[in-house]
Amino acid sequence: ERQRLLNMFRPAVRNAFPFSPFAKDDSHILRVLALCLDRVELPEDLPTLFPFFFVSPDLDSTEAHTFLATITYPDFIASIAYFSMCLSEEICPSDLDTLSSPLSAEEWVSRMEGESDFSPLSSECIRKSVNLTKMKFNLKPAQIFKALRYVMTGSEVGPSVMDIMVLLGSKEVSSRLN
Repeated sequence: ERQRLLNMFRPAVRNAFPFSPFAKDDSHILRVLALCLDRVELPEDLPTLFPFFFVSPDLDSTEAHTFLATITYPDFIASIAYFSMCLSEEICPSDLDTLSSPLSAEEWVSRMEGESDFSPLSSECIRKSVNLTKMKFNLKPAQIFKALRYVMTGSEVGPSVMDIMVLLGSKEVSSRLN
């Protein structure tokens, strides 16, 4: 089944993003499919609807600017910087096996470990960082997740931000946060 899906979706992803290392990584494509398969009808839908899984979002696009205008709390930049620091300060477990109730995306990621250069990021780590940011800036989690969605995708729609971040892994998330 995995190979059939990969054979079906791989050409569309690689044609859309010929220079993306993520598009060349079969295990990454499979992780994206595990998360998004119920939202795509044709192979071309995957790179069209979810380009942020393969390339960094275009934060200069009209869609991204429109979305950014909806993030209204004053410490947006500082809160994202603080969140990034929390993720990088090893306050979070890096071993997905230590989680008591991982997301389905994490279960998939943990099965795929060792098949690529993927660097895991746990939902527990993200939750801890959100909670620390929430306390420091007196924000609601929804405000933080909205800001993270903007930075990770540049789009108001898509899978949960937690799932996106888990799937992208710590290296890519860190890169987009900085």
